[in-house]
Amino acid sequence: MASQLYTLAQGSLPRPDQQRLTEFETWLSDINEPQLDSARLLANVRDECHLVGAGNFGDPNELATFLKACGQAHLKATSEFQRRTGYSSACSGFELKGLGVEQASFPAGFIRYSASKTLVATMVERMLGKMARRDFDSGLMSVEDAFNRIAVYWSAARLTDAEMLARSNAVFATFEHDGTAPRDAARALADALALPVLLRVGAGEEILFEFSYQRDSVRGYRFPTVADAGWFHLFQPAPEVAPDPAERHTLWGWTRPLGGQQSQPEIVHENAPLRVIDSAPRLVGRMTL
Repeated sequence: MASQLYTLAQGSLPRPDQQRLTEFETWLSDINEPQLDSARLLANVRDECHLVGAGNFGDPNELATFLKACGQAHLKATSEFQRRTGYSSACSGFELKGLGVEQASFPAGFIRYSASKTLVATMVERMLGKMARRDFDSGLMSVEDAFNRIAVYWSAARLTDAEMLARSNAVFATFEHDGTAPRDAARALADALALPVLLRVGAGEEILFEFSYQRDSVRGYRFPTVADAGWFHLFQPAPEVAPDPAERHTLWGWTRPLGGQQSQPEIVHENAPLRVIDSAPRLVGRMTL
């Protein structure tokens, strides 16, 4: 069942835009591709209830504009590639437009997880030099050794403006909370956070590592939305409940965990240089996908 915000947004569109949106949604739900749950992507769009831009909770104008952009991009496309890039572009244009969250709502520190060996290689080079990176890239230096040596020589000042927390403008992050997270079990943690690495089925062995940074070192805290998630169908829109400081679980989004793991809090914020990290990254462990 669609959210009330989606219903209001869709209903506010002129009839031609409603038709274009219907055509876009039909295409989106019918995509046949391994590791892509297209029906879930469509459900997420219709469940969205925090894409309000500068508006208040329940204001449908921003979501209506997003839906219109999706329909128009689909209309202009003349190939499957253009239809896909059109949706990607529509999402990019509405990143970081979820409902804003007050800074004081969060604890002092944020946590982010990554499975990028390229990022590890970059940190090896920055902390240990180019020869060390060659050893890491060739397999002469193990992942465990790399993290141990990075910790010994860690200095965030050695990182440059080119190294960022994420590739996109919106950075997904989590934080310590009253619940629990399996922070020492790579696969269990990936399941709890519904991380993108889980879509690499058949990729073999992957790693997962953790880095933390201070809340006040980044800006623009917001509810994550379908625009921030883009093609990532494991994302789950936050429930359609107005934020209430007396009910802290309503102040941010929550992951849709795989298996029996407990849902974890998630927010997005503006991208920032990797040097905001306040300590050496920690290897959580290895997992087979």
